Amino acid sequence: MDDIIKSSMKFFERMGQGIERQLSGKELKFSNGKTKKFRAAVDRVVGVLPKDEQLVVEEMERRFLTQSAIPNFLERKKTREELDILNLADRATNEVLHHYEKATFSIPPRNIHVLDGKDQTDDTALGMYRARWQSVFVRSQQNKLTFFWTVFHEMLHFKSYYAVQAPVQKHGPSLEDYRMGFTAHSRDIRNTYFYNLNEAITEELTRRFAKNFLNQEVLKMAYIESQRRIAKINENAKRDGRPALSDDVYTVLAAGDQDSTSQPTREDEMAIRKTHFHYEKDRAALNQLCKKLSQRCPKDFPHPEVAFDAFAKAMFDGKLLPLGRVIDKTFGVGAFRRIGETGNDTKELKKIIESL
Repeated sequence: MDDIIKSSMKFFERMGQGIERQLSGKELKFSNGKTKKFRAAVDRVVGVLPKDEQLVVEEMERRFLTQSAIPNFLERKKTREELDILNLADRATNEVLHHYEKATFSIPPRNIHVLDGKDQTDDTALGMYRARWQSVFVRSQQNKLTFFWTVFHEMLHFKSYYAVQAPVQKHGPSLEDYRMGFTAHSRDIRNTYFYNLNEAITEELTRRFAKNFLNQEVLKMAYIESQRRIAKINENAKRDGRPALSDDVYTVLAAGDQDSTSQPTREDEMAIRKTHFHYEKDRAALNQLCKKLSQRCPKDFPHPEVAFDAFAKAMFDGKLLPLGRVIDKTFGVGAFRRIGETGNDTKELKKIIESL
């Protein structure tokens, strides 16, 4: 841990009186039972001696405040509209936390990095959250709705439960993820559990809550135009005997608009593209699990929505075991572990849940 400790000490020496915490952060509980609020998205430290816990969190706070731990991505300056959307997404995701009776905190625009589209990474995702860097990376998007949905999803990851660890490994000291939302990592960081379930919960929350903010000035016109196009497509589909667009489609773009995840369709003679919510199969598996819990365990889950809320709350507070015990009691010992071991294998997740 020496490298981490030295880095933190140098930072706080430069800061003099320490970090000003006029903005809300997370309150972390140490192994000795004491709690302290830090300006970083960290709830727990794993794998270090009690005397080093605060130094690790101070290092994470340094990363949150300075963004100095991020790699050399090709980032561009944010536009005024993008800054407005980032601030809107921050307020909107705090509404989700408030709904689930969790403490809210703010993520400043500096922690969101917009890539200029020229990066050479193989990852085609629109956005990604890197908890140990305390940073979100978003690909450039011409469409404001796509940008908003993407940032909303990644900010929910940012505001979920997070435990950082100093993993058991041969090479030098480092900080790695241990828990992020519903996702868990082994101490040797070789195995990941509940990954797709965590993404399903996050995307389902995005689908349900983000739509409540589309009437805000920065998004209003883009939303009205997209709804007009969707209505036109569905009207033509009904006339021609074709199926309407899925409820998961949240925007359609005119020919020439750029969106890296849109799919071709048609509106009269004009080629257009549609963009939809992701993790459809994982969300379907989660919804199936919630229905089964409601049917088999109506005392604890009188409705599938009650079961879904239990998963969402666990994602924010990190308390997986109470839910796991109910799942094992309902479907047999080991059921929760089998679900977790599917990791990011969507087919296996669907198979396991169908077998319950």
